[in-house]
Amino acid sequence: NEKAEKPADKGSDKPEQLGSYGEWGAYAAQSGRNRTCYALGQPKERTPKAKLKDASAYIFISTRPAENIHNEVAINLGYATKDGSAAVADIDGDSYELITKGTNAWVKDQSREKEFVGAMRGGAKLIVKAASSKGTTTTDSYSLKGLSDALARAVQECK
Repeated sequence: NEKAEKPADKGSDKPEQLGSYGEWGAYAAQSGRNRTCYALGQPKERTPKAKLKDASAYIFISTRPAENIHNEVAINLGYATKDGSAAVADIDGDSYELITKGTNAWVKDQSREKEFVGAMRGGAKLIVKAASSKGTTTTDSYSLKGLSDALARAVQECK
């Protein structure tokens, strides 16, 4: 969903950290009457290596009950992409096509988003490959340790 934004970017109050779980955190943010809860993780490694410190890459999986949105995945690559360019996410050997816009990427086939989240919950490693608007390809490696617990905590907070 291209409307996905990091909750803090919506003019919401400062997000509250609900807990840390392995490599992931669970958070909640309030904006008026709307509450957003999410799990957030950052890459453990980026190649080419020199790029990671320059970028604030992360993945967040959000639940927004007021909008009837549950476990929506958004990936911030930390750099500008060519809008509409292809990117790929690989979870322990299973590939998912992503679509890019601005600095973000989403699961291209929204009907596979639930499957993608399920694979992340049960997986060990997520690899995201994408290219910048300048054509530089990066590979981000995320540990999925703790994601399932972080998601459960976020969902519990936003029932």
